[in-house]
Amino acid sequence: MQIARSLATLALAWLSPVVFAGQYDWLVSRLPKNLAADENSVVTVGSIKSQRYFAAHVNAGDETQEGFKPVLVLTRTNRDNTYEPFKLIELSSFSDLSVQIKDGAIYIRRDVAHHGTYFTNYKFMPSGASFRLVAMETQSITPVQYDGVNEHIVLWEGASVNFLASRVTYWAKAFEMNEPKEQRAWQQALKQHQSGVTPSVRARRTVRISHVKASQLDIQDFDPGEFNTDFLCCYFDHRLRFHNTCQ
Repeated sequence: MQIARSLATLALAWLSPVVFAGQYDWLVSRLPKNLAADENSVVTVGSIKSQRYFAAHVNAGDETQEGFKPVLVLTRTNRDNTYEPFKLIELSSFSDLSVQIKDGAIYIRRDVAHHGTYFTNYKFMPSGASFRLVAMETQSITPVQYDGVNEHIVLWEGASVNFLASRVTYWAKAFEMNEPKEQRAWQQALKQHQSGVTPSVRARRTVRISHVKASQLDIQDFDPGEFNTDFLCCYFDHRLRFHNTCQ
């Protein structure tokens, strides 16, 4: 996912922020003073309901190697030019998460590479004074192995979750890697996967979901490393047969 960098028209005339009294007011002095110039720490900038928001990487520890504590901070800027940080996410490194603020929403994406590539993209929309998780897209592209035997098949699968409608759409596409044509199709699919595209495929099934705790949908309680996905209990196998293991 591309990180928004088009900041040239923003913040050139902004004054230095004033401390906002709140839960994360101790972080204000560590936030970037100039959003257009500080490309190293500013992840993305955008507007939601006519209010400016940004995400920034911050060291919440000290300058020593042992005391380094990378965090992602989501912040709103008020009309009087004060910063109001409202969400802090602890990271193991600054590359753990990517963020976009666009189309009136905040998107937080987590990528993992281990025997394939995986990502989950969370979409938060305004809800009162906070933000609420309304949708989620999770995808993977992985080689298929059974009992340690390589099946020469790569499976691209995903789940598109709509929390407002309490529904999830599962989908999958398989590639026979011993066929040159399929290899070329897989290369194109990999590019789409990396950019977050949801493909149009025949193997698709929509089911209702339940047992999603309301508390984990609020951005204040959100932790991408601890988010409970037990409700994703269906899948397609490498032969594109659908399995429902929900109880």
